[in-house]
Amino acid sequence: MAGIVRNWTEPRVNFQLGWEILRFGSGWYIGKAQYQLTEDAGAGANEMKVFSTGMKQRIRKMLLLCVRKQVILTFDDGPHLSYTPLILDVLRHHRINAIFFVLGERMQIRGARELIQRASAEGHLIGNHGFSHVDMRKLSRDQIRSELLRTRELIAEFEPRRPLFRPPYGAYNSDVVEIAKELGYEMLLWNVDPQDWNPKRKPTGWIDAAIDQMRARRRSICICHDSQGTTAEGLDQLVTRVRAASRFDFVRYAI
Repeated sequence: MAGIVRNWTEPRVNFQLGWEILRFGSGWYIGKAQYQLTEDAGAGANEMKVFSTGMKQRIRKMLLLCVRKQVILTFDDGPHLSYTPLILDVLRHHRINAIFFVLGERMQIRGARELIQRASAEGHLIGNHGFSHVDMRKLSRDQIRSELLRTRELIAEFEPRRPLFRPPYGAYNSDVVEIAKELGYEMLLWNVDPQDWNPKRKPTGWIDAAIDQMRARRRSICICHDSQGTTAEGLDQLVTRVRAASRFDFVRYAI
């Protein structure tokens, strides 16, 4: 009877086993079966059909051995004069490159530009988070454009060749998408949200939440906030625990 292996982390993995007795329909055959991992977009999960339930553990072991998980760290709502330097110190110590999505209004604070200059010089990507951390769905098209352009004026020299944009709260509509594209921005959201800002997950509960979510994904884009003191204090623990787990690599976002 055909079985289902669920919760895989690598979409569209193909491989072929050796000669086996396989069942197709009502008959049994000797042959080599090819397997493909497919993504069920509706359920948000991956599954692979197999034709011998006794092969499941062998298949699982083969797949997991060849799959390494990637983690991209991102930080929103900075720069913060006290916490951002601590985060940069941890990232430098562990040789990790991250993305900092900065707010224009915070770039106007004395000393903020120097922090972003340091982040850029140390290999981190600098992204646009708007000017005033407003829900852009509630703005007119001109106001959306102004939010992006006012921040761009303050960070243009640090932006990558293909500039990145993350709307506050991850909130967007067709106007936000169209204007970001018009201005040449790639919009980048996340798929791991430990809610490091949430009082119920402080001081270290957000670290557990982040790791649990990372384990369920092959490629994690994790949102953190360099405006949070507990994030600055706990980042070293997060990195250490992720690296202690097998098959995890911190990677730089490719632009």
